[in-house]
Amino acid sequence: MIFYVIDNLISEPVVTILSLLAFCGSLVICITIHEFSHAFAASTLGDQTARRMGRLTLNPKAHLDPLGTLLIFFAGFGWGKPTPVNPYNVHRGPRIGMTLIALAGPVSNLFLALASAVLLKLLIPDITLVKVFIYHLIHWNLVLAVFNMIPLAPLDGFKFLVGAVPVNLTYHIQITERFGPFILLGIVFSDSILGTAILSRTISPVVTFLERALLG
Repeated sequence: MIFYVIDNLISEPVVTILSLLAFCGSLVICITIHEFSHAFAASTLGDQTARRMGRLTLNPKAHLDPLGTLLIFFAGFGWGKPTPVNPYNVHRGPRIGMTLIALAGPVSNLFLALASAVLLKLLIPDITLVKVFIYHLIHWNLVLAVFNMIPLAPLDGFKFLVGAVPVNLTYHIQITERFGPFILLGIVFSDSILGTAILSRTISPVVTFLERALLG
C-alpha cells in the first residue's frame, strides 16, 4: 500500500492526502468502537478488568496496537489491542459470557456501518470529502466485522466458536489456539508481500454483499 500512496502523492498530492486521512481516520474509529464494545460488554456482564485497565473509553490511544497501527499504513489493514477479560468474573458464566463479549465487537461495527449508511442517504449538502469519509467508515466497519468472525485465534470468531460448540468439542478447538496468531500473521504478510489475496477472497464476497444491502 505504501508504494501506491507514494506514486499517487506525486501525481495527485491533495486528493491522495485527503483520501489517506479519510482511510486512516475511519479505520481508527472502527477499531476504537470495536474494542470499546468488548470492554463495555464485559463490564456490563460483571467483569471490570477492562475498566480497571482504562479500556472502557472511546480514546483511540487506549485501544490502538503499535504493530497493528503500523500495518494500517504498510499493509492496508490493522488491529487494536485485545481487550482483557477474565471469563470467571462474567455473570452469565465463562462460555455464554465470552460468546456475548466476543460478538460485541463485530456487532458494534455492523451497527456503525448501518448508522453511517443512513447518514450518507440523509447527508445535505452534498459534500464530497464527507461522503468519501462515510464510505470508508461503512467499508471498514464491514471489513472489521467480517474479518473478526474468521474462526482463528485471537479473533472474535474463534472465541465465539469455542462458546458455541458442544462442550465435548471445546477442548479440540482450544488446542489450536496457540497456532492461530501465527497462521493469521502468515496470511496477512502473504497477501501483502506475495499478493496471494487469501483474505480478500475470503471476506470480500461477504463485505460486498453487505455494502450493496446497506447502500442499495
